[in-house]
Amino acid sequence: MLIVHPDRLESMPESGEKNKLKEIAASANTAAREENWYLLTSVVLDLNISLSELPEVYVDKISSSCTSMEDKISSLKSCYAILWKNSDEEKRNEVLDNFIRMKFKV
Repeated sequence: MLIVHPDRLESMPESGEKNKLKEIAASANTAAREENWYLLTSVVLDLNISLSELPEVYVDKISSSCTSMEDKISSLKSCYAILWKNSDEEKRNEVLDNFIRMKFKV
């Protein structure tokens, strides 16, 4: 966190780099607060910090977080809006009919 610590950033002149580092710091704080290992790993990679000597306990947490993110993505891919958007006209009508039946129990 020292790389993007607010005290360090205060002394930097305003620039695109400073703004980027502020965004990374905000992401790091969010990741730590929410124990979001996926986001924390992303922050580490954005800062070009090596993950080569990461303790196994953190690797397990990151792996679990990645699995959770994959599940969320998979769930989103199968939601009606995405199915409808990615379908041809004929299939869109079918997706819409299925959604209406599910939503209104028709």
